[in-house]
Amino acid sequence: MEEYNAINLDGKEYIIIKEIPYNNVIYTYLVEDVNNQEFCIRKVIKENDKDVLVRLDNENEFNMALNLYNQMKNS
Repeated sequence: MEEYNAINLDGKEYIIIKEIPYNNVIYTYLVEDVNNQEFCIRKVIKENDKDVLVRLDNENEFNMALNLYNQMKNS
């Protein structure tokens, strides 16, 4: 049985399914614990020396991060 890290995000429990470092950014891929059809991507930034998950800047960054995930999944 695999163990997953879960976090609360926007009032919902999400499971971290993958983290991919790219260009000095860590992209975090999450799926909702209850409704595993809901998928989101966040990035890790440093804020007051702590790692914080934040939304991606725009649709271009989202598409780039999604392509990274698909490349890793298919390799």
